[in-house]
Amino acid sequence: MNRFILSICAIAFAACSADQPPAEEASAPTPQEAPSVPVETPSAPVEIPSVTIETNKKITSITTIPAVGHRGASRIIAAHGEDGTAIYTLEGKETWRDETPAKLVAFYQGTLIVYRDHETPTRLDRYRVNRDGTAELLESTSPSPIAATTIQRTAYAPLGPVRIEANAIQLQTCRIEMDRDVAALAAAPRMIPLARETAIIIGTDDGRILAAPQAFFADFGCE
Repeated sequence: MNRFILSICAIAFAACSADQPPAEEASAPTPQEAPSVPVETPSAPVEIPSVTIETNKKITSITTIPAVGHRGASRIIAAHGEDGTAIYTLEGKETWRDETPAKLVAFYQGTLIVYRDHETPTRLDRYRVNRDGTAELLESTSPSPIAATTIQRTAYAPLGPVRIEANAIQLQTCRIEMDRDVAALAAAPRMIPLARETAIIIGTDDGRILAAPQAFFADFGCE
């Protein structure tokens, strides 16, 4: 990702003299100064912003909530299994928590949906997310009318087909290998103010959430 520009400077100098007849002495022409060539210094590496949140809780699913209202900011919500669900700011501040066990989360058709399978039959809860990062329950449906696999695909739909293998994420264009096992994955086409391009959100097995523009993973060949 680092781009370096090699500048070449050339200095030209010309001088000449000519023999003249003995009766008249010729003077040498005044040397001309070569035009100066601007030297470009190497550009600094481009710093791509990223977010790291330490939840210290098991993560079973993650998703993003788009910015709400004027100058709003995107948020991240995580399903923490037996520890329920929580909404986080991009700075890692928790703005809302529900203690009911949760398996999957997704932002679907303008609402936050939480899939719960800790009891039979399964249950799907729908929430409205407020500008301050809190959520209000709109309705509960049991059994869940949406399959778990559909909810999972919704979370990372902008990335296309995805496969998680221990500490690796296999995308269409690249393979991302983490230094710890991956537990959940999501993507967002715009994650203001972090990125206006596709962002990838990764939840690790030990409770860490990493969010960054897709360009952050360019070293892995991600386009």
